Amino acid sequence: MKSDSSTPLEWAVASDAIVWDQTALGDLASYCKSQRTTGLLVMANRRTVLERNWPVAGGSDLFERRYLHGTARDGALREDVASQQKSLVALLAAIAVEDGRLDLEQPVSNYVGRGWSKADAAQEQSIVVRHLLEMCSGLNDALCFEAPAGTCHYYNTPAYALMLPVLEAAEGQSIGALTQT
Repeated sequence: MKSDSSTPLEWAVASDAIVWDQTALGDLASYCKSQRTTGLLVMANRRTVLERNWPVAGGSDLFERRYLHGTARDGALREDVASQQKSLVALLAAIAVEDGRLDLEQPVSNYVGRGWSKADAAQEQSIVVRHLLEMCSGLNDALCFEAPAGTCHYYNTPAYALMLPVLEAAEGQSIGALTQT
């Protein structure tokens, strides 16, 4: 990896190996730590290039009670990674769409059955898979109707979590098996 002013972290491929600039990786780690990041993992070709873990800097008791779940044997914090899970779920959904097993325009009910929300039947039927992924289902955190699907954005983790059973139904396997595959 070479570092210059236009591209802070470039990489060059030499045959199968990526050649990393250790100074640039150190700069990346320092920057992440300064942003209160608690963990950083850089991987390439199924190999760990850089892994760093830090304690919560000036963390509040509320933060620690809500998001931290002790430490692993190697000292890394066990954290709630719900937002990272959303990225992985979106990637798995894209793969399922590409392979023709998931249709973003189909109602969520087609995959998980009716009654998965507290909206009435017509409102629920109007919520398609794309609405869950784009966080515009029109539901609140209790999965109650708030607005017509597709009309407003609301960062709704409980609604997004329904992508797990949607993917399991579309793929015909558990989310664990699907992730391994």
